[in-house]
Amino acid sequence: MIEFVTKIDTKHSKTMTVFTYLDSKGKIKTNCKHPAVNKTLGELEKSKSFNASKQDIFVIREWNQDNINALIFVGLGKSKDLGQEDFRRVLGSLYRRLESEKIMQSFICKDSLQKLFSKEELTGNLVAEAIELAGYLFNDLKSKPKELPSLQVSGSKAFAAGFKQGQILAEAENFARNLGDTPANVLTPTVFAKRAQDKAKGTKLKVQIWDEAKIKKENFGLMLSVAQGSDQPPKVIYLEYNGAGKTQKPIAYIGKGLTFDCGGVSIKPSGGMEEMKYDMCGGANVLGTMLAIAKLGLKINCFAMIGCTENMVNGSATKPGDVHTARNGKTVEISNTDAEGRLVLADCLCYAQDEIKDIDYIFDVATLTGACIVALGEYTTGVMGH
Repeated sequence: MIEFVTKIDTKHSKTMTVFTYLDSKGKIKTNCKHPAVNKTLGELEKSKSFNASKQDIFVIREWNQDNINALIFVGLGKSKDLGQEDFRRVLGSLYRRLESEKIMQSFICKDSLQKLFSKEELTGNLVAEAIELAGYLFNDLKSKPKELPSLQVSGSKAFAAGFKQGQILAEAENFARNLGDTPANVLTPTVFAKRAQDKAKGTKLKVQIWDEAKIKKENFGLMLSVAQGSDQPPKVIYLEYNGAGKTQKPIAYIGKGLTFDCGGVSIKPSGGMEEMKYDMCGGANVLGTMLAIAKLGLKINCFAMIGCTENMVNGSATKPGDVHTARNGKTVEISNTDAEGRLVLADCLCYAQDEIKDIDYIFDVATLTGACIVALGEYTTGVMGH
């Protein structure tokens, strides 16, 4: 969706995007050095057609100067007030505007990106990550995949380094989103595990996939109590990354990977049940995090476990009132089979505490309860710790 190039190829695109801002006197400015661009910008300011406020976008379809056929001016608002999240949102708006205008190929004036932030590396990071995230679309199962706009950008070595980091982060995030969007009949626990293996190839991630026999051997009784209602065999995805010395304490990430959750015998209402394919997003988040850590080459040691299964109803499914034994030997009475996430997480957490030496932090990530959205809304993450 966005590509870093050493030199812009105007054969690829004849549409240029120029970022603008407001100076301390409220005048519209740009760091673009193109004289004709600055002249056009002045004319727009004079006619009040464009005010350069945040996310204000003005498209000139027929500009036709210096081998550039079209111009896109993008407003950033007051330069002194521009924050990283503001810039991300502007970039997202730009990409969506390209989609709506059906501008399939364009490039960014590199000079207009100068001095937006104190470090060019940060600017490159934000440009790559925001554009790639804005351009995400689950196209995998379409008979005719939708064509998406593509951009080119160039810049300094520092900008390029930041751009690469941003692309790695966005790729990991979009991979996690893609896993979540994949229907449950396609993304079974077995397929989830296979995708983890495939994605880890070429990185320093070590991957083990536990089958049902291994899960039983490790006494994951609570996880197996959830899995027994499904015809799909459970899997545990175990990942390890060593980027620091042996003396550095490791971090552990535990992810809930319920590839579909109908609630079991305590079945959920049918309305919205199709969204229960997203009950593995905690696991997808953990997998994406580990991939990003490995590709960025971070100097840390970390482990991850993702408990993958379905919570379904068959003749063998756990019933309300059943008692099962956790890995640590504690017995647990299950009064509601739709509280399955904590059961899967519990065995993984116990394993991490028992088997990973000198662990520093444990983070578990899960779509554990809809009550979190009721309490905090759509844009705030619930975090609990001790």
